[in-house]
Amino acid sequence: MKNIGILLFVFVSANIFSQSLNDTASNSLLNRYIQKYDRLIGLKLSLNNDIEIFDVHSDPLDFTIVPNTALKSSFSVDYRFISFAVSYAPEFLPDNNDDETRGTSEIFSFGFTTYPGRLVQRAEMERINGFFLQNTGDYIPNFEAYIQFPDLVYSAISGSTGYNLNPRFSLKALTSQTERQLKSTGTLIPELNYRYYVIDDRTTLTEANSSQKSNNFEVIAQLKAFYSWVLHEKWYMSGSLSFGGGKIYSILKTRFYNQKYTSINSNYIWRGEAQIAFGYNSKRVFAGLQSIYRMENYKQGNSTSTISNEGFTFQVFAGYRFNAPKVIDSFINDLVSTLNLNK
Repeated sequence: MKNIGILLFVFVSANIFSQSLNDTASNSLLNRYIQKYDRLIGLKLSLNNDIEIFDVHSDPLDFTIVPNTALKSSFSVDYRFISFAVSYAPEFLPDNNDDETRGTSEIFSFGFTTYPGRLVQRAEMERINGFFLQNTGDYIPNFEAYIQFPDLVYSAISGSTGYNLNPRFSLKALTSQTERQLKSTGTLIPELNYRYYVIDDRTTLTEANSSQKSNNFEVIAQLKAFYSWVLHEKWYMSGSLSFGGGKIYSILKTRFYNQKYTSINSNYIWRGEAQIAFGYNSKRVFAGLQSIYRMENYKQGNSTSTISNEGFTFQVFAGYRFNAPKVIDSFINDLVSTLNLNK
């Protein structure tokens, strides 16, 4: 029994020592690909034109319904494995203050992203009030003001869950800038996207008009391919391609002055995306720009109408990192240790 105990002790000790060597080698390899900024908090300001629009195609009619907002700004706080962001559309930005001809629009969104290990979890809430018909000229020649939908409201809760298949690829270096990619590499990220949104025309009903409200839930599975090139020390370029599909479930209510009709339907939805990014990432200062081409298409209910979202969007950002307060750093260290998270 004594000999068995000694052999068991030697076996367990050797196994722990071997595992420790493997972990050390693995960490050493990762450190050659990724530099972490765990003790720094990043503040980032960005400008983008990623605005929710609705392109409705119903032969022979086409409608492009957009808010009176060409640009929106975002402010984010990024620290280790979590990021918070707030977005809105200030009126002083170009093409955001032509209220007389396009009507008034308000945009506000709040979201967060977490990176527990190689998982990526995003969640966002968004609300837009006020839209106008961008192609009014197709229906009213020599118009002086666009057809407006001041009571049209879009509200959404969305999220996504993804998994980074290559631990040597830093997604955070591209999104939250809490890390820096040291060597060129790529990855695949399978991702599940889900969104619940409501489009509600809150126009006051009379005997001469009607309004509609649609409640929608969509779920889309995507596969994203990323590659980051380290150009020269702190300069990088990155590209990605993604494609996926899923289903959208809708409840459409058509309301008249003294009655309403409800229809329930589901349709397939397809989404494709190509992205290219370029930036600078040092210990304290970081900045960059990215351009995205997005294509999305699905049928509207049981009709022949289709809704598409297609076009280029861009984002320009700049930020600065400062040392995290000791209280926050200590709290996060305890949280990481308790939950066994990969920092």
